[in-house]
Amino acid sequence: GDVHGDLFALDTALMMSELMDEDGRWVGGKAVLVQMGDILDRGPDECECLQRLLSLQAQARAARGDVVMLLGNHEIMNADLDFRYVDPLGWTGWDYDESEQTDLLRRLAKRPRAGPVEGYMLPRIQAMERGRGAMAEVLSKMPVAVTIGETVFTHGGLVPEVVSYGLRRLNEETAEWLRGERAAKPWVLDNCRARGVAPEAEVS
Repeated sequence: GDVHGDLFALDTALMMSELMDEDGRWVGGKAVLVQMGDILDRGPDECECLQRLLSLQAQARAARGDVVMLLGNHEIMNADLDFRYVDPLGWTGWDYDESEQTDLLRRLAKRPRAGPVEGYMLPRIQAMERGRGAMAEVLSKMPVAVTIGETVFTHGGLVPEVVSYGLRRLNEETAEWLRGERAAKPWVLDNCRARGVAPEAEVS
C-alpha cells in the first residue's frame, strides 16, 4: 500500500517479491497480489504506477493469479476533487478534451471542493470526474475491501461501523458513487476518517 506515485519504489517491491521481472512482466504465476490503496498523490508517477498495476493485473489473471487494487483514502479524496496532496508533476500527463471545458466548468461550479480551480488543474479534474472521467471509471472497479480466504484486506483498517454496514454493500455503493449513479458516497467512508482510520487531514 501507499505507493503514492513512486514508480521506482513500486517496481523495486514487485521485483523483490518475485512477482515482476525487470521488463515489467508478471512472473508470480498463480500468486495473488493485493495493493492496499493510496496509489495517488504525493509522488510524480501516479499514472505510471496505475498503468503498471493494471498491466500486471491483466497478465496475472491470464496466468490464473491476480492483482487486486484497493481504494485508499487518497483515491476517494481525488474523486471528491480534493487535491491538497497532489505533487506538482501530478497535474501533467492526463488526457484532456478541451471541447468539454465549458461544460466541465459549469458542472464544477455546482460541486463543493477544496480550493479554487486553476486552468492547469482541468485535465486531472476531468479524468477524476465521477460518472464521466476515465480515471473515475478505473477507480469504480477497485473495491474498498476484499476478503481472500479468511483475511479481510482494506486500507487503514476496519471499524465496527464498517462491519455492520457490510463490505459488499460498501463496495457496491462506492462503485455506484464513482460511476455517478449515487449523489453521495457511503457515509461510513467519512465516519472511518472521523474515527481515525486513514484520516484525510493527517495522511501518511
